[in-house]
Parts: sequence; structure tokens; C-alpha cells
Amino acid sequence: MAEGKAASTLRVGTALRFVLPRWIAFCALCIVTGISMQVLPGMAERAQLYIDSWSHNLVFGDAMGSLTITELGYSDSDREVSPAVRFPLYPLMVRWAAPLFGGDTSLSAFWVSKIALLAGLVGLWVLVEHLHGAQHANRTTPYMLFPFLGTAYTWIYSYPEAAYLALWTWGFVLLFKKAYYGCALVTILAVWSRPHAVLILIPYALYLLIETYRERRPLGDSALWRAGLLTCGLPLIAFAAWVLHVSQISALPFAPITAQTEYGRAEQVVLPWMQIPRRLEYMQTYGVFAFNWTVLFENYQLISIMVSLILFGLFALWRRVPLVIVAFSILTIIPGLSTGIFAIGRYALLTWVPLAALYIVPPKYDAVLLPLLIGMNYLVLFVTEFSDAAEYVP
Repeated sequence: MAEGKAASTLRVGTALRFVLPRWIAFCALCIVTGISMQVLPGMAERAQLYIDSWSHNLVFGDAMGSLTITELGYSDSDREVSPAVRFPLYPLMVRWAAPLFGGDTSLSAFWVSKIALLAGLVGLWVLVEHLHGAQHANRTTPYMLFPFLGTAYTWIYSYPEAAYLALWTWGFVLLFKKAYYGCALVTILAVWSRPHAVLILIPYALYLLIETYRERRPLGDSALWRAGLLTCGLPLIAFAAWVLHVSQISALPFAPITAQTEYGRAEQVVLPWMQIPRRLEYMQTYGVFAFNWTVLFENYQLISIMVSLILFGLFALWRRVPLVIVAFSILTIIPGLSTGIFAIGRYALLTWVPLAALYIVPPKYDAVLLPLLIGMNYLVLFVTEFSDAAEYVP
């Protein structure tokens, strides 16, 4: 028992030693980006980005929505859009950390998101090392920081996604290690981080059933039900408790779902498998390049995601990727496919999809590919968020 614990600690230490210097370099790059937006106001068109500090410049889109909740809380008062669709963990963390930064919530949001990113990258390293070994784990950090999806702006800005990256990676690590109490605690925090996080409970349940079958235990086995209650039951209760609580505060029943109407998403809800043929039909009618930059990158992301999921399905059949990881990735992407492909690249970023390169790109090509990915990610950042052609963050 002690030996296993020591081995686990050693892997976390190894992960931290590998990830930490890359994370420091990435944080420096983010700060430079924020400062550049302030001292070079002519390099982009969105004047509202240039506020009084570099950390404010990195609070944009959903990050601004979370910061509003940090400062004003939840309420039933009229705002531009209902805050009830956003879950409380990230705003609460930013509020708690703000006194450490003199009450500057934008600076607090930056460091909370970046520390969560560090925890997520370490968790991802440990998870991949557990599944595939250290050589593959060493490649996860650059491919997650600068994914082929072009969504590095999610990490550059002070977005709340980093918190969920940390929680789902460590949730699976603890689940695979059969540390069910720890998994339950992490997953309770996860379901308070974003609405679709509750879908992770389905892969958890699938994993427990598969393990029970492999060990030839009956479905009535007490160990199965105890593990299920901890890893799935308690987080589900926590999720329901938050939905009821915020519904009372906002005076809107099932607020995280019904408040989506104010974002224009409710009118676009379709079956997820219908979005792909619809988009292909649009592309055939108007041409792949007949859209603005945002839609062009969406087309690229959709194709990349679908190809990655097909590959992962094959890899799962060949037992190169756990079935539960593939199921988790598909379930996480479904909300984005069901609501007008809104921010589909950011949904996919919080799955196994960014790691598709680990399975198809030989390590010897990393030195050539990674500079190209860094350039592409900054291209997406500038042409879809800073230019007049941008409509929204993809």
C-alpha cells in the first residue's frame, strides 16, 4: 500500500517537473499578449479590449460573464443576459482569491485560471502516463496548450474552462486508481464548474459496470453500488442542489437550462447528429470559403473533431484508448453540436480530442509541427476575436 502511494507521488512529481517550466513560459506569453493589447491599440479593432490593465484585456467573452458573477453575484435583476446559466465554482474561486491581489478581480481571474491550468496539465500528464506511459505523457502539454483545434485563446484568456480541465483529468485518474472518495470530491466540484460537466457521470457508471463484468462480479455486488453511490450519486445530488438553488435565486425554474433562451441558443437546439449534414449542406451551397473567418474555423474544427472521434472509436475497438474516454469525449461535445455549434472548439478542447495528434503524429515531427500550431492558434486569436470580421468566439 505504501509502495503504491509512493509510486503515485513520484509520478505526480515527475509530471510537475516536466509541466512547470512549460506552464511558466506559457503564462509569460499570456502576460505579453495582454500587455501588447494595451500598448499597441492599433493592432486590433475591438476597442473594448483595451482597458486600464493587461489583466483586464484578458477578461473577454465568457470570462467577463464569470467576472460579473464574481463581483455582483447571482440575482433575479434584469441584466443583458441571465447569469444563472454559468456555474459557481470559478467565480467563487476568483472571489476568494481576489484579496490576495488587492481586490483586483481581473488579476485574480488570471491567476486562478492559470493555476487551474497547471493542475489540469499535471492531471493530464498523470492520466496519459497511466494509460500509455511517460513518452506519450511528455507530449500532452504542448498539444493541449496549442491544440490543432486552434483554441489556445481559451487558455490565454482568463476563461473558466481551465478549472474543468483540472477536475475531469483528476476525476478519471482517481477513478482508474479506484480512489472513489477522492473521485467523488473532485467530481462534486466538477459538476459545479459548468452545466454539461454532469455528463461525466455516464462514463463513470460505464467504467464501473465494465470493471464489474471483467472481475466477474454480479450486478448486485455491494462494492459496485458503493462505488457508484460515491462517484456518481453524490455528484448528481450536488448538481441537483445547485440547479434548485440558482433557480430560486433567479426566480426561474431550471434556470441553467431555461435561461439559455437569452443567449439565443434555445431556438437552435437540434439533434446533435443533424448538425454535421446541415453544415455540409451549407458548405455545398455557399462554398467552404464563402463565410467569414469565424465560420471557416468552425468548419475546420467540425471536420477535425469528427475525424478524431472516428479514429478514437477505432482505437477503442483496438483497445488503444479506453472506451470510457471516448464516451466522455462524445458526450462532452454533444451540447455544442445541439446548440448551433456554438463554441464547438472549446467543448472539444475539454475532451481527448486535442490529444489525437499523439496517436497519428510520430514524435520526431513534434519539433516541426508545434511551431506551426502556435502560429495557427495565434492566427485564430487575432482574426476571429480582434478583427471586424469576427462575430463571436468560435
